[in-house]
Amino acid sequence: MRMIVLSGGTGKRLWPLSHPSFPKQFIRLFDDGKGQLESILQRNLRLLQTVTVADHIFVSSVASQYDLLTAQIPREISIILDPYGRDTFPAIALACAYLYTEKGMTWEEIVCFSPADLYVEETFYQDILELERMIDWTRTSVVLAGVEPTGPLDKYGYIVPGQPESNMKIYPVERFIEKPDRELARDLISRHALWNSGVFVFPLGFVIEHLKAYGFPTDYRELREKYHRLPKISFDYAILEKTKNIQVMTYGGQWFDVGSREQMIQLLNPSSIGSKMICHQTRESYVVNTSSLPLIVIGVSNLLIAVSDQGILIADKTKTDKVKTLLEQHQYGGFP
Repeated sequence: MRMIVLSGGTGKRLWPLSHPSFPKQFIRLFDDGKGQLESILQRNLRLLQTVTVADHIFVSSVASQYDLLTAQIPREISIILDPYGRDTFPAIALACAYLYTEKGMTWEEIVCFSPADLYVEETFYQDILELERMIDWTRTSVVLAGVEPTGPLDKYGYIVPGQPESNMKIYPVERFIEKPDRELARDLISRHALWNSGVFVFPLGFVIEHLKAYGFPTDYRELREKYHRLPKISFDYAILEKTKNIQVMTYGGQWFDVGSREQMIQLLNPSSIGSKMICHQTRESYVVNTSSLPLIVIGVSNLLIAVSDQGILIADKTKTDKVKTLLEQHQYGGFP
């Protein structure tokens, strides 16, 4: 199986630590086990290299992120560049064309596309690799990774599974529900619905066939030249909602979306990250300083404080989900 990590994003979700020229997957916030901080992209690539060889791993990104990528990823891992960002369907289509014509892979080659900003255990990728052996790909078009919910969150898409066809943790997909309200989310969880992790596994020919059907070239270089013609739409809407024979693998291990501030806060260890900081009598708060400015925090509780060269965020830990909305409402004074 070939593992392709999708590294995109505009940088708004974790402002001010991330911004358009420095998206969230490049922020070094996580302990690498050796006393150094690593980004979520680096962490995922490190975990992947414990379960597969480096030349089976690719990173798909936009051309503007090339310098950031080469500064963070091992040389053995190949980079597939989009001319510019156009959502997950164009990114996946171009990456599939690259594997097909530039790497000479067959239609039967199994590929996995996974977001760069997922915080998972090593067992997650091992379970994904097991799919190649477990699934009859002549009967299944796509397998998704579904995560057992820890609560009725309204920020994720949900997958409603049908009845299992075997004793494995693989179920046919009955339907998708995109970001339901909390009341509906509770009802979905009672029916064993799963969070959609954004991980897709399928034979390479599945997407190559769709490109042919839509009249797009399957050659990577030709498709790259016509990239502007690909619809700016997610893979879910462009392909999955029109596809039969979709199955979902259930995953019950640790899984966090680092693009969610609420979940990112749970992962920060230690609670103060950065240099030139003094935190005194500070309780249940998280402080991150990636700027060159000194920072002193005294006697506060239940706050998230983030300082970078792009700006300063001070927020109640429970209200950080409002940041992106406020940034979009107030396009002035240096806001992205």
